[in-house]
Amino acid sequence: MKYFKNKFAASISLLALIGLIFKAFIAKELALDENLIERAFTSYVLAYLSFKISYIETRRVALIFIPLLVHSLTMALVVRSGFAPEIFRDMIDIITSLYRLMVMVGVFFILELSFNKILGNLATSVLGGISLLIFLAIVFTKKLEVLTPYKDFFLYFSFYVMAIRIRSALRLNPALLVFALSLVVGEVYLREKYIKIDYGFFLSIFPLAYLSLKTIPNEQDFEFLDYIIFALIYIYPALFVIIRAKFAIESLAISIIALLASYILGEAIYKIKNTYLSYLLLGIN
Repeated sequence: MKYFKNKFAASISLLALIGLIFKAFIAKELALDENLIERAFTSYVLAYLSFKISYIETRRVALIFIPLLVHSLTMALVVRSGFAPEIFRDMIDIITSLYRLMVMVGVFFILELSFNKILGNLATSVLGGISLLIFLAIVFTKKLEVLTPYKDFFLYFSFYVMAIRIRSALRLNPALLVFALSLVVGEVYLREKYIKIDYGFFLSIFPLAYLSLKTIPNEQDFEFLDYIIFALIYIYPALFVIIRAKFAIESLAISIIALLASYILGEAIYKIKNTYLSYLLLGIN
């Protein structure tokens, strides 16, 4: 049980991030829609980040987003081969495209905090449930077609709201985690073989995220796997862009090189334990 309580949620989050990197390959092997896989992995990672951030002092949350500026500026300078008038526009494009996950976390943090102050905790929780219903309504009906471009936003917000309200369990039967994983595998199998209705998501990600987050014992602490997770979130895209801009290498090879390099750098930052370096490159300490 000690392993589950210390590593399970972070391990799944790390695997989900790696899955996002190779989502095209996974989608091809499982004969599933790539967007479906992206929503599943992104939802879990977002829930994990939301849970961890919810235990940080509000005034310190901004520190997590410092690497957005550092890495986007670095990439813009490399691609432009130096400073150019368009560099700040490039930074915005980089942040909104390569760091969409962290942008959503930031937006959801502000929205949830505002809703909580205006409407209260219970009403905000209800809004999270309504967001999921809106996502499903967009998928199943044509009455909300105007919201189709934002359907992922509603899905991810429902995960955010759920995650920040979860509290660690003193005891949790590991069999429940095995059951949650079995649900995911079972749903993937059914979607691949039998279910022809496209509901745009893996519903089994909800129980998996809920149960796994309850296994986290030290909510405020960032441990080794967290450093690797944030290295993949922040450093991997930067390395991918820089390598691609400077070397004529296939995308798959670049992904593997950037992945391994991100792991090494994340481990190095963890071992160095320099506060300023950690916040600048990873946003955590």
